[in-house]
Amino acid sequence: DGRRPREARDQYKAALDLVTGNSPDSDRLRAELLEHMGDAERIAGMAEDAQRSYEKALAIWDTLLPGQKAKRSGVAQLRRGVLLGRLARTEEAKQAFERAMDAAPTARETYATILAFLVVNEPDNAFAHSVFHTAQNQLGLEPEWKVYFALWLRMIAGRSGLPVEGEVLAVFESFAEGDDWFAKLAKFGSGKLNYDTLLEEAEAVGERAEAYFYEGGRRLSQGDETGARAMFTKVLDTQRSEE
Repeated sequence: DGRRPREARDQYKAALDLVTGNSPDSDRLRAELLEHMGDAERIAGMAEDAQRSYEKALAIWDTLLPGQKAKRSGVAQLRRGVLLGRLARTEEAKQAFERAMDAAPTARETYATILAFLVVNEPDNAFAHSVFHTAQNQLGLEPEWKVYFALWLRMIAGRSGLPVEGEVLAVFESFAEGDDWFAKLAKFGSGKLNYDTLLEEAEAVGERAEAYFYEGGRRLSQGDETGARAMFTKVLDTQRSEE
């Protein structure tokens, strides 16, 4: 439905008009709303408006950055990286992402945001693998997130036309045993469980959505854009059914 992103854009604009004051907290909220507004505009095909929204959000984060403590500096750099990527300033985006990892090395959200961005943006397999390697070395990273990150790396490699690297395959092998959902996803990632069986094993709406998403990623990496789109549509349908 082409109206939905335009409606979302109008809602974010209305929310932006309600933000008052000039404190760091209100500025952060403005930057977040502008980024969301830019995303809605981009999806709606309003490229010039999206660029302006992204540039305004980036300018706010640039202003906030000098006064941020380590953890908040990591968040600021993370958002700067995404915005710079949206503006096709690729090398600057990577520098911001690297600074985000340096500022908050134990924050799972840092790695998740960077890798998720690389899944949907222009694929950069070498940088994605560097982020993945750093994330996997964090002692507190839960097994399910190791598997999710490995699945995202597989998607990025596929979109780059490159084989999946051994370190990624090793994660699938390490966690493929057991009845946990992430173990089934690991088995799917390794090719030992096909999509139909994975879907049968899904017990909740969220698990079905993940099965659709990762099958969509697999199809996309094989050049089947029509099949991938069908899977991603199923993901959106599961989200709407929950609303």
